[in-house]
Amino acid sequence: LYTGRSTPAAFEAPAVIRLYRIADFAGRYNSEFEQLQMILAERPNLAPFMEVHRNVTAKTLPFLPVAPAAQAHPHAQYIDLDTMSGIGYLTAYRQDAYPFLADEFQYTFQGISADGGAYVSAVFNVTTDLFPAQVSADFDWDTFYDQVPAYVTEGAARLNAAEPGAFEPSLSTLDTMIRSFAVRRDAIPLLVLHHEDGVWGARWNANGSRILS
Repeated sequence: LYTGRSTPAAFEAPAVIRLYRIADFAGRYNSEFEQLQMILAERPNLAPFMEVHRNVTAKTLPFLPVAPAAQAHPHAQYIDLDTMSGIGYLTAYRQDAYPFLADEFQYTFQGISADGGAYVSAVFNVTTDLFPAQVSADFDWDTFYDQVPAYVTEGAARLNAAEPGAFEPSLSTLDTMIRSFAVRRDAIPLLVLHHEDGVWGARWNANGSRILS
């Protein structure tokens, strides 16, 4: 999936799987970890997280590495495996008011190993024909800015209603890949491959080759 010579930035690689030792968080990422831990323990209905709220931080799902932007998260679901449990969802990050584009979505799995020692983050870029590839030259920006909340609400509803095959790769294919994951706790000390915001962890792209930073 990634054949470039240079290391892509955190959100530029087509697919990245990160494995973090929770013991190394030391105050960083604790809020993401604790939120995911609470969600997995209490198992709330994820439907409210798939809706758009005026306070976008009120219904935000955990995501590592932390993205400095608001997120939407359609298709949220629990995913339980033998060696870990977590949540999978579709997401798009945005710091400005701008129309959704076909290539700006990601499907992610955020999970915790069964023994509580590792945090797993898998992020896959996906595309969809539900939105245009680019903004047209005659796009009415004034009308758009006046209707941003309604536009985002309608867009989230469209994403939630879409079948898994409306995305490329299919969300079903990505779910199958995620359900093949396994965490070997005894292997984690051997996977200290990168340093990100003060936390050591491992990174791979989806074809199995390591992405180092």
